[in-house]
Amino acid sequence: MENVGLFDRERQGMSVYYSLNYEALEEYRRLLDFAFEHASTPCPYGYDCRSCPNSDTCV
Repeated sequence: MENVGLFDRERQGMSVYYSLNYEALEEYRRLLDFAFEHASTPCPYGYDCRSCPNSDTCV
């Protein structure tokens, strides 16, 4: 989770403090919401999303 930026790490002497990166979490949640919203919506063009020539303009 640290590699994708969901939390920050700060070392102070022998201690390490972790904190959530709320901006990254919000973006991750936005992407998950988008994925779940579109997971059950059929493609208006009849394609699979991976092969759809209109995927870049799909809403």
